[in-house]
Amino acid sequence: MQKIRNLLVVGSLLLAGTMSPVLAQSAAEVIERARAEARQFNEYKAALEDPDQSVRLAVFEAMLAQQNAPLRMMAIQTGITSTDAIMRSRALQAQIMGMEQLHLKLAINPEASTKVQEATRNFLERTAGVATFRIQNKDQSTGVFQGSGYTAQISNLQVQFTIYNATDRINMSLQDDGSLKGLYTSKDVNAVATLQLF
Repeated sequence: MQKIRNLLVVGSLLLAGTMSPVLAQSAAEVIERARAEARQFNEYKAALEDPDQSVRLAVFEAMLAQQNAPLRMMAIQTGITSTDAIMRSRALQAQIMGMEQLHLKLAINPEASTKVQEATRNFLERTAGVATFRIQNKDQSTGVFQGSGYTAQISNLQVQFTIYNATDRINMSLQDDGSLKGLYTSKDVNAVATLQLF
């Protein structure tokens, strides 16, 4: 029994000895690939901040067209927080059109009348303070997206929802923190609506 244990120990040491160069080489390759990717990301990020708007937009569109998901997300996040209104608008549309559902958090609008606030409170209790919109159809050229019971459109830095009951409306605008914020209004409801994009 002791002999078998000794053989197992020796075998394990030999195996570890033969694998270590392979593992070391593999680790070195992984590190080099990571460094190369980091360099590429830094180059793209610098190009997104180029003084020439045409360069910024061309790089942004090229990044969106790639299959690299982290690169695409970096383009969108950088675009949304950019001071360039056109890039912000394109990034907003790219992010929303890449989503399957939108979850809007609703809260009572403190500027509404007492009566409307009470009606809004009842509405929020029924909906758990969330409005969910599943995106089923998208038109990239117009910025229009639709789902069951609603149509919405992205226009510049604004997103407007029309609910098919013809009384509810949602108007939101892109904020500096990368969220969308606005009002959910109907005949009796006036709520502040917030959508976190990331």
